[in-house]
Amino acid sequence: MTRTALIVLVVVALLGAVLALLPTPAPRTPGNVELTGVSMVLFPEADPDARWTFHSQSVSYNPDSRESLVRGQTRGERYLKKTLDLTLDAKDVTIDSNDNLTTQQASIYIIDGCVRVNLGLTSGPPVFIDQSNGYQAPYADVTFPNFRTTGGPLSASFDLQRFELTNPNGTIVDHGPGKGESCVKGRIVSH
Repeated sequence: MTRTALIVLVVVALLGAVLALLPTPAPRTPGNVELTGVSMVLFPEADPDARWTFHSQSVSYNPDSRESLVRGQTRGERYLKKTLDLTLDAKDVTIDSNDNLTTQQASIYIIDGCVRVNLGLTSGPPVFIDQSNGYQAPYADVTFPNFRTTGGPLSASFDLQRFELTNPNGTIVDHGPGKGESCVKGRIVSH
């Protein structure tokens, strides 16, 4: 009986030594999640009254960096409570883990005031949209009824109440006597 127990003990010890020398498998990390032809909704924690919807060709999510890449021509809409506040058109928008947006160029249309803001350049620093502060861009072309300005860099709140544009080049657009433009229900109307 002792001899049998000793043999079993030696076999178990040898088996343990062999298993200890085997390579351990690397921890498996999940890969990117890829969705095509999608619409997605973003509820930014930094701006609880806002909701963004995005419509794009594809979205991929990287669980390691916690970033989503919205690829292709992207249409975004920002709602405050239930009212459409602004639209965003861009290509390849990255949404970071804090819900902030980064893209090379973007065109934003602010419904209240009929303001078109073209942000960014084809190369150089990207456009950054911070959910708690607004826009930061190396260059901006801002157009609203009867006025246009360009310059950069730009730092502005979503509603443009805080608007800092370095090196502005503003122009009042003259439509002639008795003529001009105004913003009516989110659309520019000529008089």
